[in-house]
Amino acid sequence: MEQYIMSITASALIVTVASLILPEGNVKKYARLASSVVISLALASPLKAVFDISDAFDFYDMSSYEMTQKEAEKIYSDNLRKELGKHIEEALLPYGRAYVKISEDLKVESIEIYAEKAMDDESAEEIREQYMPERFEIIYGQY
Repeated sequence: MEQYIMSITASALIVTVASLILPEGNVKKYARLASSVVISLALASPLKAVFDISDAFDFYDMSSYEMTQKEAEKIYSDNLRKELGKHIEEALLPYGRAYVKISEDLKVESIEIYAEKAMDDESAEEIREQYMPERFEIIYGQY
């Protein structure tokens, strides 16, 4: 019984910490779904003994998976880069279709805007000042 309570407590703690760390957006939505599954499995673990389910339905053992801090940081950094790039691309939609490249250290490497109409110098300068890309290009035409 003690092990059962500890597994539920550990699952709830991990799920809570993960939900606090993850950025808002699609990643957090899927993490909530995975969290629900983890907690459901922890709650259902006594059913394994009641129904004598041995190897047919093996419950996920969280202690068997070890992720190094470096692997976790890489996954987090990749997700953060993707979300940051999407956020900037959405912010630049009024100017045209934008493609943003974010570096490993989360700096804006390049911004390419495919604009259908001419952009004034003031708007272009605002974009440069706000995002400080290493490379900034505006491509005119219909895309």
